[in-house]
Amino acid sequence: MRRAGRPGSRTTCAERGPAIRVRLSISWLTLLGCGALPVWAAGAQDAAVRLPYVEDFETLAAGKPVGWTDASVGEVSVSFTAETRRPQAGKGAWRVDVPAWHAGVAAVQRAGIPLTNGAAYGVEVWLRGQDISVPVTVALRKKTPPYVVHFSRAFAVGPEWRRCVLEGRATTDDPDAALAISMPGSGVLFVDSLRVLPGGLPLEPEPTPPPAVKGNRVFNSSFELGTDGWTMPEKVALVQDAAPEGRQYARWLPNPFALEGRPFVARPNQRYTLSAYLRSQRPGAKARLQLVEVGNSVRAGQTFELTGEWKRYALTTTLPCDQYNRYYLSIGPADEQHGIDVDAVQVEEGGLTDYRPAAPLEVSPGLSRSMLFPRPDEILGVPVQVYAAGKTGETATVRYRLQGFYGETLAFGTQAVKPGLTHTEVPLRIRAPGSGTLRLVVEGLVDGQPVSSGEAVLTALPALDPTPRPDSFFGAHGSAGLPGEWHAPTVAARAGVRWWRLHDLSAYTQWAVAEPAQDRFTWYDAMVDGLRSRGLSILGVFARTPAWAGQDPGGTRTDPSAWPPARMADVSDYVRQVATHYRGRIDAYELWNEPWARASWAGTPEKYVEVAKTMARAAREADPAARLVGGSFYAPRPEFTDRVLGRSFLPIVDAISHHHYTEPQAVTYSYGGKDEVTQWRQSLRGKLDVAGGAKVEIWNTEGGTASPSFYSWLGAEEQARAAARTVAKTLILNKAGGVRRYFYYHVWQEMGSPRMFHWLYTNNWALLDYDGSGKPALAAFSACAQNLEGAAPAGRLETPELKAYAFARGGETVVALWSPVALTGPRELEVKIHPFRLSAMNLMNNVQGIAFGAASARLAVRNEPLYLHVRDTAPATVLKALKAAEWTSPANSTAAR
Repeated sequence: MRRAGRPGSRTTCAERGPAIRVRLSISWLTLLGCGALPVWAAGAQDAAVRLPYVEDFETLAAGKPVGWTDASVGEVSVSFTAETRRPQAGKGAWRVDVPAWHAGVAAVQRAGIPLTNGAAYGVEVWLRGQDISVPVTVALRKKTPPYVVHFSRAFAVGPEWRRCVLEGRATTDDPDAALAISMPGSGVLFVDSLRVLPGGLPLEPEPTPPPAVKGNRVFNSSFELGTDGWTMPEKVALVQDAAPEGRQYARWLPNPFALEGRPFVARPNQRYTLSAYLRSQRPGAKARLQLVEVGNSVRAGQTFELTGEWKRYALTTTLPCDQYNRYYLSIGPADEQHGIDVDAVQVEEGGLTDYRPAAPLEVSPGLSRSMLFPRPDEILGVPVQVYAAGKTGETATVRYRLQGFYGETLAFGTQAVKPGLTHTEVPLRIRAPGSGTLRLVVEGLVDGQPVSSGEAVLTALPALDPTPRPDSFFGAHGSAGLPGEWHAPTVAARAGVRWWRLHDLSAYTQWAVAEPAQDRFTWYDAMVDGLRSRGLSILGVFARTPAWAGQDPGGTRTDPSAWPPARMADVSDYVRQVATHYRGRIDAYELWNEPWARASWAGTPEKYVEVAKTMARAAREADPAARLVGGSFYAPRPEFTDRVLGRSFLPIVDAISHHHYTEPQAVTYSYGGKDEVTQWRQSLRGKLDVAGGAKVEIWNTEGGTASPSFYSWLGAEEQARAAARTVAKTLILNKAGGVRRYFYYHVWQEMGSPRMFHWLYTNNWALLDYDGSGKPALAAFSACAQNLEGAAPAGRLETPELKAYAFARGGETVVALWSPVALTGPRELEVKIHPFRLSAMNLMNNVQGIAFGAASARLAVRNEPLYLHVRDTAPATVLKALKAAEWTSPANSTAAR
């Protein structure tokens, strides 16, 4: 379901000038060098080159060097020109402007490069960037789709020229290979001094590290502001006792996960020293200190043996800033059975010096988890925490700024800090205007200058309504969380989730969990009742064979939970016991999870049908009211679907399930004029029709979007906004296509890897962040649920410039619409509908203004869902008016490619 990673290659990097600055790329990295997509931009006829190939970018035609073409794909705006102000060498360089990115990649390529199978080659190119927040990938690949890659490498690119080098071997004879440079984000990329050499590149001297700039890079390094900026606060106890620094230290409680500190910006090839005061809670404990490049496996670490007394330990290493220039620190016992105490953590350039906090005045919003989700327009009390190691001075001030989803300032102000204190609290009262994602930034000022900052991401959601809505479209997965708090289910229910699937994060009905030993059942009544108390209907899952009940099918080794059961009688007893115990509390059951994947089901499709039929009989006997869902199909595995449907599968289920994860590219129209969501659904519906299931419901019981953190110090705001748009479009396209229910994977995992910093930069589908706050994708999900709950699909309008999906709800028509060619800003659409019948809500579910004429309305339409509510007007009438509507402003980008 997730695309594969890039082939490996040997690489080196050198840096010229001061620090580079680069931020996150999410899973789009897989498209930069090797992902196959149905439709890419076609290039012109390419002239062959002779190796060595050298390009100085001095001569351009129509903004591009001879032989180079635009190979961008998706919703991205790209232009080209010469750069003469700061070339790396000579008189000019090539400037590639990407003012807007919503999906896919901005890419250029030079074809005509002859490669010989197995031969070694080297590529050297100098790159620098402006406002680039993602790595840039350089690849030697096939010229045409599916763009098979010979070798590739991603690089961090910042404001200074960087020498980027990659070496590898051709995977096949390729007389017309292409050198591609691409990035999944916006910004300005400068390219200069390119060489492609047979046999590799000559060795270059190691770059000289820049002069060290002293100072601690660790926010809240002595835990005086609590656990703000540190992961897994539930596994950290704050102890107020004799501490090396300040009045308290952190006690790491034994668990499988290390203590990770908020990422900091590093400079390439600089030496850094990580130090911390540590002591063991038990004799013989060992601790490991590490510095880890975010989104990458590059790390440096050292293990130390601790004593029962406080002692300072240090690790010095050079950080290459390979693909990213952000690193996080990791402190954890080598043996998770031994707890450790931690204080006075420091990361500094150069060698070890005495500990100092990162700033003379540090601040934190001080918000508890529950305070991160105000109601719209609620007045929020913010207890800003302040720490000053040398006591606050007369000029100490706290400044705050509340920002919206687009970065707009909604509120700001300042508050004086009482002088002469090391610890104090500055209370603020701030209104959460409207709905959706908000970012609260608090800064510590000394003499009017900011010296530190902290932030919190808020999500304004409606109050909890625990009324069950079993007919709802909107579902999700997640862990139930701590009893009584039920954090993830509570937030999800407030966001409009009405169904909860008991899969891996809450696998209460799965066989290996419910009956780990034969005839010994474990019940999770408190968790199930907690979910239901939030108004959630529940989809249980029958899956995962316990070790005692399975039969090894042979072949490729798999986990025993994927083995087919040895005896059908054991299957019947398990299902009957579970369905009987939870009767009236679990509303539906799914017959296995992803049986098309050997990791989940090691038997044949025919054996799956046999087991599913056994489960269905037992479930209907035990709980006739429970609905049964089955198949868990996956469009790229059509042969499995065909074999299952060919075995009289449809009569045993009430609905067919399938799984579909969506990246931003999947909700564009690059797939023969259709989005991937519609293509997959139509493919499955066609198979069901042939099998006699034209009226069988389709449920998408697992889907999600890689959604990185929105915290500014993690540097992924552009990708987080793209994820929000993608989640909303995915829900709309599924619902418009007649999919009956959709289960987002996932809301949150109370404990585990998705809460660690390295997950925040990669494929983390969670709607909540590491600290339990909401991501923009959560707000977009909530807006869609509030606008489309209870609405039925009622037609669509799809043109290159406008996508509109109509739904009927009561006496109104709701249309979700967007313009794929409005990437750099909104476009104005004039539609002839009486203005008094109209209202509009944006992606964050805030009221969007409408300009009214005598008998028409002018709408500001972006490439993100706008929910248009039209009273007392039929859906067909609204769609007709939209079809006849006129754009009063031009497209500000090309359509999806």
